[in-house]
Amino acid sequence: MNDIEFSRLVSVLDLEDGDYQRQSIDADAEECQALAGWFSIAGVESLHADILLKRHGRQVLAETEVTARIEQTCVVSLQPLKLTVEETYTRAFDPDVRPSGEFDETIDLDPGSEDPPEPLVDDVIDLGKMVAEQLGLALDPYPRAKGASIDPRYVEVEAPKRDNPFAALKGLKLDG
Repeated sequence: MNDIEFSRLVSVLDLEDGDYQRQSIDADAEECQALAGWFSIAGVESLHADILLKRHGRQVLAETEVTARIEQTCVVSLQPLKLTVEETYTRAFDPDVRPSGEFDETIDLDPGSEDPPEPLVDDVIDLGKMVAEQLGLALDPYPRAKGASIDPRYVEVEAPKRDNPFAALKGLKLDG
């Protein structure tokens, strides 16, 4: 995946332990168009995020509420679907985490566990990239219009049961 064209760099250098700062970001029309292409969807009409950045020790937590109006295409009827995506999440950033590609170490992750912290490089967080990535995760990969159904002629029908070709050999016995 190429770098995204929706970037909002924010410095958290002056954020002391226990302090917080509020950020609000919106995508303009050009950025919405770039995001739609990045996600391979019909359109992004709007994208807004309210973010609360809180310093917790060396880490910075980003508590985020995202609202996006998007257009996807129904996988059954191919009709356009206007949808609203609302997502709330928290992401941690840590200066002790190295950006990917800086080391050749295998990390075993448990899908049920919390996400590990993201790298915090030079006390700067790209809020636009963070919001766009989370929106991408929230998109339905197979959007379906209400009431859309597949024509029964195209639904895979279970293959008829056939006799086991080796059943006839079962009764044969080799005398040796």
